[in-house]
Amino acid sequence: MLPELDPVGPDGEFEPLLIRTSGGTYQVHMDMVQPLGWYLVDYVPIDTIMAPIKRSQTMFYSISGMMLFMACILSFLLYRSIRIPFRKLMQGMNFIEKGIYTSRMKDPPKGEFRYVYQKFNSMAARIEELIEDVLKEQIRTKEANVKQLQSQINPHFLYNTLAYIKSMVELEEKEAAVSMTMNLSRYYRYTTKLSSSFATIQEELSLIENYLDIHRMLTDDFEYEIDIDPAMLKMEIPRLSLQPLIENVIVHAFRKPVKYGSVRIRGTLGEDGLARLTVDDNGTGLSPSQLEALQTKIRTAPSDQIDSGLQNVHQRLMLLFGKSSGLFLSHSERGGLCAELVWQVQENEAE
Repeated sequence: MLPELDPVGPDGEFEPLLIRTSGGTYQVHMDMVQPLGWYLVDYVPIDTIMAPIKRSQTMFYSISGMMLFMACILSFLLYRSIRIPFRKLMQGMNFIEKGIYTSRMKDPPKGEFRYVYQKFNSMAARIEELIEDVLKEQIRTKEANVKQLQSQINPHFLYNTLAYIKSMVELEEKEAAVSMTMNLSRYYRYTTKLSSSFATIQEELSLIENYLDIHRMLTDDFEYEIDIDPAMLKMEIPRLSLQPLIENVIVHAFRKPVKYGSVRIRGTLGEDGLARLTVDDNGTGLSPSQLEALQTKIRTAPSDQIDSGLQNVHQRLMLLFGKSSGLFLSHSERGGLCAELVWQVQENEAE
């Protein structure tokens, strides 16, 4: 079994050997017993020698795997406890930045983030409350402006109307006098009514018809046409929203050289969720520079410096229905001015 070996030292020592047999691999140690001339042979299976090393290696890999697994679990728990709440907090801040002041942090975690969430919700609620207070105050200011406009009765309009009634009575044109009296009474009954800030489009149109009928009886040099989507008649808008537009047409559009004026009032509901009331005429119109200047004046007037009915209408619509709403001016295809009221349809009205 053992090959012929030569001693490698003065005492007959031999280097350890590895011997491979069919039964396995062995490490062999040999020593010579000098007095007797014998050889002392010791052989140990390599598997026996390597077993502790393999056990240590297996234990090392197992412990390393367990530590890696625990590190992953700890990282995940750390992510859940810090990163996820922080990301939700950032999302809430983004909502506030975009003007969504109803945003609130739900399901607050334990620890410090619970305190941060609670403070964020308190801050958001306070901001929402302050914004609502500002909007309510601005709306009250607009309503005060409306009441001021209501109190500013055009004396020339009233004098001309009363003079017409007097003339019809003197000429014994009783039907004309009665018709003018009824139109005038309905007109002032509506414009001086201060109990409500809103009115249906049907009520606004009735006022406009009274107003236009009065002027048509006074001048008999214009006509008007009303074409409104029936679904809009029950919708509510701020009171006296149409009146300033029609008055602007009567006062400014129907001047010479216009021989016969025409006013058209249309109402449509768009698929974009916007309602539109359009007033256009065949009057003298405005130049591009005049139109731009008027539109700029309407849009940029400070809330405390509203000095015209058109500005008031634009500001009220924008405050009540959002920034996409308001009064928009353009050139009419009929040659005059086109004034368009645009506002966002409310969900309860769209159903």
